[in-house]
Order: sequence, then structure tokens, then C-alpha cells
Amino acid sequence: MYVNNIELERDWYIRVFGATVLRNVHNPTSQMMMIQLPGYRIDLLKPQQTGSTPVTQPKSPHLGWAHVNFSLPPEEIDQALAVLKARGTDVKSSAFAVQANKEHPGANWLLQLHDPEGNEIEIVARGYY
Repeated sequence: MYVNNIELERDWYIRVFGATVLRNVHNPTSQMMMIQLPGYRIDLLKPQQTGSTPVTQPKSPHLGWAHVNFSLPPEEIDQALAVLKARGTDVKSSAFAVQANKEHPGANWLLQLHDPEGNEIEIVARGYY
């Protein structure tokens, strides 16, 4: 994920999700910080500025990510909502039923929140509650 402020993002993911820093790499074009959430790894990338134009890679012309989704078992969604609220996030909850079929066997519960740079994170629980 390309970011403007790598330290701010790192600190937020540590506070909200209990992330740990795995590695910090500096090179001429960017700084990269690998952080680990339980079961996931996210690479935070901060392009280094050369003059007034940041260096970006051709496949990533913008900051952030388009969308990220983490899954939880349905019985853990209420606890996750409470923890995320207690940690001061902008988390919002919505429950929406999806007609049961082969692809959607039951209902979905969705939590949505944003990191300090506005990147959207969804936490989804699927199944029968």
C-alpha cells in the first residue's frame, strides 16, 4: 500500500490491529515497512521524493489501495466491533442478509473503517449466525 506518512500508518495498524513491524527497508526510490497482522502481512511503501515529483511504480500511480477485506467467523463480529470502537476507529456496522444459495450460504455481517489516510478496510463475517 502506497502511503504519504509511513510512521502514522504503522502506528495506527499497531494500535488498531496489533500489528508488528517485521522489517524496514530503505532504497533510493522508496521506503518499505513490512508489518504483520495476525495471519496477514501488509507492505507499507512510501515513495522517496526526487525534486518535487514523487517516484512511483508504473502499476501503482496512486496512493493507498483500492479495497482490502479481512474475514472473521460470524460469532466474532460483535467482539470485533466493540474492540474497534474502543480503539477509536470510525468503524461502522451493517448486517445485510443475502439470499442463501451455492455462492452465499447464509448472511453477511460487515464492518467498515478507514485508516488515517482514508483507505477503506472491510471486515466480513459470512455464514449462519
